[in-house]
Amino acid sequence: AELVVSSQPATRQDDRYVLPAAIGLARDGQFAGMVGVGIAWNNPVGTDTSRPRLPIGLTLIDLKGQPLGGANILPARDRLLQVIADRQSAFRGAGGDGRTYEFRLIAFGPNTPLMLAAIPASAADADLGGPWLDFTVIVLTALMALAALWFGTGRWCLQPLNPIRRFAAAMARGEDAPQPGNAGPPEMRSLAADIAVMAGAIRAREQDLRASLDQRDHMLREIHHRVKNNLQMISSLLNLQSDRIRSPRVRRHFSDAQNRVLALSVLHRHLYERSSWALVDFQAFINDLVRQLSMNRDNPAPENMRMDIRAPVMAVGPDTAIPVGLIVTEAVGNAFRHAFAGVEAPAISIQATESGGTVEFAIEDNGVGISDRIVTGEDPGSLGLTLLRGLAMQLGGEAEIRQRSGGGTRIAVRFPLPT
Repeated sequence: AELVVSSQPATRQDDRYVLPAAIGLARDGQFAGMVGVGIAWNNPVGTDTSRPRLPIGLTLIDLKGQPLGGANILPARDRLLQVIADRQSAFRGAGGDGRTYEFRLIAFGPNTPLMLAAIPASAADADLGGPWLDFTVIVLTALMALAALWFGTGRWCLQPLNPIRRFAAAMARGEDAPQPGNAGPPEMRSLAADIAVMAGAIRAREQDLRASLDQRDHMLREIHHRVKNNLQMISSLLNLQSDRIRSPRVRRHFSDAQNRVLALSVLHRHLYERSSWALVDFQAFINDLVRQLSMNRDNPAPENMRMDIRAPVMAVGPDTAIPVGLIVTEAVGNAFRHAFAGVEAPAISIQATESGGTVEFAIEDNGVGISDRIVTGEDPGSLGLTLLRGLAMQLGGEAEIRQRSGGGTRIAVRFPLPT
């Protein structure tokens, strides 16, 4: 009896290949029948069972590489013996027909024949590339979908938004810009129309606000102008009234009141002359005020008076300018009246410095100096000095009145820098 093994599997069930084999039976030298068997292996080539069946050639060999049956596609005998000795399960090489195959070597058990499965190399490579091909197709499809989405978004969403964005940016900068066109899908055209309407409403409201601000500024300037005129009229009336006063003491009080009114008048003039009605130029205001005080008829500055005014160039509001102006009025007026009797070169220095958020406003003269009793606080001094201390407190600071080294008086007021 001779074992005959088919060179091709008869069928495939799930992941198993079934190989038919037969042994002939003889009686008295005559054919009496045969015994057929089906030899099953679990996926001998390790391929995806869901894919079409590959062309597989099967050969049953012994441990010496001799074929026992099946397809005659064995590789070179030396190569086959080396593979069997090394117990390799897969290798690639040329078959007996000269074609290149992917070989799989399957053992039934120890010291048993071996099954050699051969797959044409081209078919094996195609089967191996199948899953990768599917993956590649999926990736390429996804990339094409993303590209289409990107193009569609840019074409129908982003590009129609560019004119709207430029129009909105120009409106934010306060510039006139042409309204967005009617390009793009209906939704974008509707959005552009709504933004144009909104921009028109904003522009109209802005014009109304500007008109209201201009009207308010005009009214405030007019108010400051009228207040300045009224204060000048009061100062003139006080001046006329002082002509009828015979008492030097009462006349001096009238002159002090006139100087205080003058300080307020100068402030209001600087307020309405500036483009910003709420701020005054600190340095210009102090210079103008001292010049006006030096021309007081009843208490003028000495003819050879030297003035040194160093104030920072900054803008301050009325809440700071009014107390500072009255402090200058009291200190300078008092120096003109009392400090320079017998002084050959009278001088007044006014300096304002800022450091660490604190302003120091100092007024010095080189006159006869102030009484020690006033410096020590035993004598509160005149109404002007009392008013000076109160004005320093109004600024949130304090006033220091002392004798100046080298002769004269130094009045320093320190207060927080206005914000």
